[in-house]
Amino acid sequence: MVSDMTRMFQSLRVPSYTSMSGRPAQTTGPLQLRQAPPAAPAPLRSQPFQTRSPRPPQMGGDYVPTSEELAQLRMILEQVIRVAQPDTPEGRATYAGQVAKWQNNNNATQAAGMLRIESTGFPLKPGTVIPGSGECWRCGMPGHRGRECVSPVPDEERRFRTVCDRWLCPRRAPAPAMPPITPVNNVGTWFNVAPVPGAPGLEASDWYEIGQPTEEQEQDFRAGQT
Repeated sequence: MVSDMTRMFQSLRVPSYTSMSGRPAQTTGPLQLRQAPPAAPAPLRSQPFQTRSPRPPQMGGDYVPTSEELAQLRMILEQVIRVAQPDTPEGRATYAGQVAKWQNNNNATQAAGMLRIESTGFPLKPGTVIPGSGECWRCGMPGHRGRECVSPVPDEERRFRTVCDRWLCPRRAPAPAMPPITPVNNVGTWFNVAPVPGAPGLEASDWYEIGQPTEEQEQDFRAGQT
């Protein structure tokens, strides 16, 4: 019986099928699956990731120095005052040498954006008063405010005077909260948008209620609280 069934299956013919192209369709053999070519590996970066250089903290008016920073600034200020020069030909010549020496020692650090003026100090222009004495930060002289200054000191000295006044003058620190201000154009004109109440010694038109105050404006405001 088994042999009869075997002969019957052998006698059967598998019909052929025609594809749409007119060619006989393949009916035997394993199913061939088309595989996508392997993806190319992602290119490697030609340069390693770059990291930003550390920056010193911003010494804004709201920065609270540590006791170590205060002690260091007092020591630096004493050294700067000790070598301050009179406004004479000899004094101005000595001052020029002091500035040249400071620049030689600190220009590279300053160019890298890492200079801490409170750690280096800066020579005082001959004839100016000591930092922290209520002077104009821009010229180192008393009796007027920054906007009236016509003889500015080097920018490094201005920054040093600013830090000394902020950190070492408790008679004006902490100052009352300042309203945020900014100039409204680029020619130094100030327009009043909302008057600032309780700011003695200042005109309402000197303030504008957006942005941040400049050092000059902060000095004006702080001077009005004394």
